[in-house]
Amino acid sequence: MPLDKKQITLLEQELDRRYAELLDDIREELSQSGDSEYIELLGRGGTDAGEEAVRDLLWGLNSTLYDRHIRQIREIELARQRMREGLYGVCADCDEDISFERLRARPTATRCIYCQQQHERTHAHVATPNL
Repeated sequence: MPLDKKQITLLEQELDRRYAELLDDIREELSQSGDSEYIELLGRGGTDAGEEAVRDLLWGLNSTLYDRHIRQIREIELARQRMREGLYGVCADCDEDISFERLRARPTATRCIYCQQQHERTHAHVATPNL
């Protein structure tokens, strides 16, 4: 069953909450490492241009300290893009609906649970993120 507007709004809020949490974590890590110029750039978010600057900054950071957070932020950005395009909640492999329960557990999911399990079995030897 396709997601209704209430479910999409709830999932969008969860994506926004997680995005803000990840940025806070990165700010904290940058603060501890003394990278104050990056902290200032991260503080400019909120507008389309500010979000674009933050995205560019995060894509440019090449540190294992930030890799996990940056990967998660990228996944959130892609989920937001799918929402804008009306493709959110549709499995990238089989085009069936992804269950609301799965999306509540993992709002950035791109596959239904069956296709994700198949993907993991098929690609177990390849280091790719579980989306």
